[in-house]
Amino acid sequence: MKTIILLTFLLSPYLYSQVDYGTVPINKMPELIGGLDSLQSRLQYPDSALSRKTEGKVYVKVTIDTTGKPTHPVILKGLSSDCNEEAIELVMSSHFSPAQLRDKPITFPIVIPVKFKLPK
Repeated sequence: MKTIILLTFLLSPYLYSQVDYGTVPINKMPELIGGLDSLQSRLQYPDSALSRKTEGKVYVKVTIDTTGKPTHPVILKGLSSDCNEEAIELVMSSHFSPAQLRDKPITFPIVIPVKFKLPK
């Protein structure tokens, strides 16, 4: 019993301390080439969404690879299946500059909002 208490006392700083490994700064986040305005200008509003008067934002999470190509699209928040499909097609056909860590390109996830607003 004394051995367990002694070991617990001796090891407690190691058991309960939080280790800070530090953070490595990312030199550059991925960027959509042309910006969100260029992405929105290529949006093709689905006919079925127009007839239903669907408006809102679809949030698409993608991973930008080391060449700037989007991969692995996931809908985080969607509107309807036709709007979600259009948002994925739009984001996947876009070009990005890759994120950089220590001045080397890395893969990095980002979330792109695609806005569906009815024309006036």
